[in-house]
Amino acid sequence: MNKSYWLLLEKSDETRVSKGIDGYQDQTGESYHYDSLVPNHKNLDSGDSVVLRKENEILGIGQISQIAETKDTKIHRRCPECKSTDIRERTRKSPKWKCGKCPHEFSIPDETIVEVRSYVATIEEFQRLTAPPSVKNVKLCAPSGNGGSSQLSILKLDEAKIRTLLEGIVPLATKRRTSAAASGQGFGLSAKERRAVELRAMYIVRNHYEVHRWTVIDKSSSHPFDLLAEKDLEKRFIEVKGTTGSGLSVVLTHGEVAHVLNNRRESVLVVVSGIILVQNDDEWTATGGEISTHKDPWIINETRLSATQYRYEVE
Repeated sequence: MNKSYWLLLEKSDETRVSKGIDGYQDQTGESYHYDSLVPNHKNLDSGDSVVLRKENEILGIGQISQIAETKDTKIHRRCPECKSTDIRERTRKSPKWKCGKCPHEFSIPDETIVEVRSYVATIEEFQRLTAPPSVKNVKLCAPSGNGGSSQLSILKLDEAKIRTLLEGIVPLATKRRTSAAASGQGFGLSAKERRAVELRAMYIVRNHYEVHRWTVIDKSSSHPFDLLAEKDLEKRFIEVKGTTGSGLSVVLTHGEVAHVLNNRRESVLVVVSGIILVQNDDEWTATGGEISTHKDPWIINETRLSATQYRYEVE
């Protein structure tokens, strides 16, 4: 069975504005609570991959291991005037309550009890993201075009879109990046896919420089850059980034950034985007791809860096 990808909005009584319906206290990376009143509640399943969000921040990624279901009741507090559950509790003004739909103010809300099915999804192998994309960009990975404006607590994501967006969260599998690698929980690319993309990007960039009569040496396994190119008395430290997406941002390690800042005149960034992955049994190869960014010299605009592992917005 094909598994799905979801953006889940964590709920907290401390941050909720509307207090008409009691919320749940989610445990980040451990459990996610929801009920039968929430759109898409029937569609979550064990094995699905999830992106966790709190307010305007992407927290991390994980996978649902199991879902427990129980009968429950919820109290709905409503505006006595318009019956909306969008009511706001006030601590410094009287009366205590104000409706978010109409201008009515009141001391005691109307209450009704509703029977619901409550669910607790257990999250396993949660991984916090050190350089996450924005909530807006994750929402834009919804299958339909209106995902960016969606207010759903459980929003379905398109697998190809979210994998492309998050492929950079796991550094490419060279020896100098292995310590930062993680499983990705079904997001991004697998180790074999990343390796195929990396090899394709390196091939394209090496060929580009050799055509222009540079001598090129692969340094990716032992240095904080990928290729060393030399011609006459000149040299270039080339950082190669390959992607199946458009390459609008790339992930950089502290070592890579430090090396560029210490070698401003000789550092180069080359992004190869649009690489196509092809699977043959359990093996992956890559084709296509073109150089979409070529900065020589590469002067890092530090305002475009997002610590602690850096996500760099390509200019």
